[in-house]
Amino acid sequence: MQPLRVHNSRFLCPSFVIVLLALPLQLALLADLGWSGPPIGDAPPEDDIRRRRDEDVRPGLLPVMKGETRLTGTVMNLNKQPLPGIQVKLVVNGVVAHLVSTDAVGQYDFKHPINITGNETVSLWFVDPSHRLTPKGLVMAESEPFRALKLLSPCYARILFEPIVESKVYLFDRENRARQLVGQGCI
Repeated sequence: MQPLRVHNSRFLCPSFVIVLLALPLQLALLADLGWSGPPIGDAPPEDDIRRRRDEDVRPGLLPVMKGETRLTGTVMNLNKQPLPGIQVKLVVNGVVAHLVSTDAVGQYDFKHPINITGNETVSLWFVDPSHRLTPKGLVMAESEPFRALKLLSPCYARILFEPIVESKVYLFDRENRARQLVGQGCI
């Protein structure tokens, strides 16, 4: 890496260089404060949820054991930037069974034993611990009592349960999340 060289120029004064060098720090500070930037277009980006059978495992991922589910993915903001430190909660019958946080590049990856008999409700929740962004849920299995009591909104994405669940989830501030729900016909 070449050292930064500052020379006398009418276009590149030292104060301009300081502003340029401070820009990444300013952007990082805004990201730490939960600012996700201006909305992009009229519609927020949609989540991408994929389920895979064990034989569809892409190279590099270890296959899961019988009765085990691998949950992997990325959590991003409105501008498609990764969100580190987001809590990913696996909830079985209303109890948190497993909790991880996204890493520095907004990714999570864990395996957890889950045996589905049809009497369980299993969901994956993405929660910003600072509460600046609205939580989002993904329903993988829903028991009859949960369905009858309508405990989980029909607006949460539902997928068939498979041994591997990959997701790309976007978390938004309240205003943009409300706009997304209106677009989905939920509000």
